[in-house]
Amino acid sequence: MSLPMLSSSFSHMLTIAALVTPVILARYRYHHHNRVPAKLGKQASETNHARLKKNASATEDFAALSHGKRLPSSYLKQIPYWDVKAIELLLGFLKSEPRLQAIDGLLVNGGYVRDLLLHRVPDDLDISICLIGCDEYVTVECILDELCKFALEHEHIYGFNRVQVASIVGDVSKNKMLDTAKAILHSNKDGIDHRLEIDLMPTIGEEVYEEANRIPVRDQRGTPEQDALRRDLTIGAMFIKVSLPHSTLKSDWTSDDMRYILNWTLLDYYGGVEDIKKRILRSPCPHEYVDEAQSERLQVQYWVKVLQDDPIRIIRVLRFAAKLDFRIHEAFWDALPGAVDRLKSKVAGSRKVTELLKLAKYGSGRLTTLMITAFDKDKLLAPALFGGKDGTGDSKFFPDITSFDSNRFYFVVEGSQFKEESVDRLLGVYLAVAICNSRFVEPADSYEMKIEYFNIACDGMCCSNEMRSAGEFIIKSIQLFSEYGKETDLFVEGLDRCFITGNYRNDCGDGNERDIFKFHLATW
Repeated sequence: MSLPMLSSSFSHMLTIAALVTPVILARYRYHHHNRVPAKLGKQASETNHARLKKNASATEDFAALSHGKRLPSSYLKQIPYWDVKAIELLLGFLKSEPRLQAIDGLLVNGGYVRDLLLHRVPDDLDISICLIGCDEYVTVECILDELCKFALEHEHIYGFNRVQVASIVGDVSKNKMLDTAKAILHSNKDGIDHRLEIDLMPTIGEEVYEEANRIPVRDQRGTPEQDALRRDLTIGAMFIKVSLPHSTLKSDWTSDDMRYILNWTLLDYYGGVEDIKKRILRSPCPHEYVDEAQSERLQVQYWVKVLQDDPIRIIRVLRFAAKLDFRIHEAFWDALPGAVDRLKSKVAGSRKVTELLKLAKYGSGRLTTLMITAFDKDKLLAPALFGGKDGTGDSKFFPDITSFDSNRFYFVVEGSQFKEESVDRLLGVYLAVAICNSRFVEPADSYEMKIEYFNIACDGMCCSNEMRSAGEFIIKSIQLFSEYGKETDLFVEGLDRCFITGNYRNDCGDGNERDIFKFHLATW
């Protein structure tokens, strides 16, 4: 082979080596740095296998959930120790009293059951007691009064050394003689103080609501099925019936033994388990329908009743959708227009803001959804939602909304990425931005009017000064953005240019104007 040909071949080899070597080195580095020792690899494999096995077991347990069937043991493991002890105490007391033998177990209800089935740590133990068959003088309050003495006499068994009984109802409820109370159980095991609160009430039958009041007159000798039907959501209308086993209890059984020896039976009259599976929020309604179309009509009718009877449920539904990331059944939106006026007239503004602040705790993304829902999807909702009676009793609501720029609202809140530590401030900011992007039946073109409408909402909800000041500051910032921009859509385009190019000098004017714009942009 001639020298020129050899030189050419060598040159090609160098070229190929130059191309291939980086790939080889990159692959080597990847495998070297991501190499898993054999022992660790085996442990990881075993961990993944255990995780898959656990997930499969959880799926099987959820599939086994059914009305009238025993709760699978995997759910029982999640029930806190002191909750089990409190249930034991109540069941032991009921069994000891001859005049209470008509009571067939306890009914754990509401969010406690929902969270348990969602594999969340349950809290707020609510218990209903069915008093059908008991004498008229038997009430939840008198049961709790007598429970105090029983707990002290049996501290060595149940572990509670003191029981306090407190009413949890207001003056209106007292006037309607609602048999509802709170038991506060105290324990001092191993020198550590434990405190457990339990809300107790009878199973409720028919409820009759007065026009101007959210508190109904109730039949306090209802069945569990009647009680479930009156609730706002199927996922909160389930019960776990807890009863003592038929066999004789042994004195050496521990609380952990009792967790599995007690009878825990799921009562799901209206499809709560199925709705958890579908991740949907739906109102309980009777199953006696002929076809799917009739079922849908019935769902709307029951939503109308549920929301008109107690309009605060409108906000609760929105809050649970945010908390659980569940979809709201379409029948809710069909029923909503018939309940909005009652949200204005029957629910105190302070009660609304309490629910809204709970929703704000779930993050800015949930607040974005709430504002677009209230101001855009159903424009009648926003004025009713963000307002009420102020401290003097005067009604405070901003005017109805004719249009809402959801794209602009979304751009501002998402692009700015507010990170307020205070939920009051966060709610104030989002409400202010929503009002700024709304048009009302009464013209509010000036930012002074926007601030006035925002303050009307704050007055009606009796909100905190922190929430009010945060919203006012944001509206004034938006005003300054608009004044110092140059294009037609001054605020949005100004923000857009500055976020993308950062070219403050060209887009925001010179000198003092530019500095003010930069200051407010930095604030956002």
